[in-house]
Amino acid sequence: MGKSVKRPRAAPADPTALADAVAAVAKLVAEEGAIPKTALAKQGIPRAQVPEALEQLTAKGLEVAGKFIRVPLAKQLSSQLASAGLLPLRSIDSYVQGANKREATAAASELVAARRARFIVRSTELLLGAVETPALADRDLDRLESATAKLAAAIKLARRKGATLLRSDVEEAVRAFAPAPAPAPAPAAAKPTVLRDIRASIDQHRESSGLTWVPKLVRALGGLPARDAVHAELLRGARAGELELRPESGMGRLSEEDAALCLAGPQGSRLSWVRRIEEKS
Repeated sequence: MGKSVKRPRAAPADPTALADAVAAVAKLVAEEGAIPKTALAKQGIPRAQVPEALEQLTAKGLEVAGKFIRVPLAKQLSSQLASAGLLPLRSIDSYVQGANKREATAAASELVAARRARFIVRSTELLLGAVETPALADRDLDRLESATAKLAAAIKLARRKGATLLRSDVEEAVRAFAPAPAPAPAPAAAKPTVLRDIRASIDQHRESSGLTWVPKLVRALGGLPARDAVHAELLRGARAGELELRPESGMGRLSEEDAALCLAGPQGSRLSWVRRIEEKS
């Protein structure tokens, strides 16, 4: 019998080298959203140390799922919601890395169950929205359903009798389910820079009538995210006698987008025009 050949003992793994490699992988995953497990070898992690590396990556808050190492899907979706606001469920997988549609949809449902997001229907499409997205509460949805059922019955009768409906009745029925929000309280002391920006923008966008259209003003100062702050300053200026707010002459002239940027006025009206009251010398 031949003598058995002793194989050289493998050198012990260097824990410092593994920790450095894992840190590099974690950084790459954070940048890319997800990487395949096969990329571990390219980062200098031997096959024998892959299980240990995966444990360390999991401890760093990453997900190991299937063929991928990824930023948790809930975190990916939350990040997308922060920038996009609304994500269509039909293509939810295109907003995350390292997941198929089933996994992405399940992650969206988990966010909603945890009250970190909400499902929103727009027309015939189901969307995932941030919790702060302006939308109806359950009780308002109930009121809307009741109001639209009554309107549908009235429309059916009107069609059958060759009649029509009063515009005021329709507006009142719709307004009943979602009353205009109360004006934001005026800040104790408006920042001079904010006040200067608003005054300058009012002057810049003033029309020949001497009035400035509020939707254009809000968009010029930052759009929907800045709306409440702009409205608060306009109300403060009106109460101080520095500004005059006027309603739109006809609600039918406002698009939904423009109406959302106007101030709420009395009896469901929208204050869509502002005029600076010039100081008398």
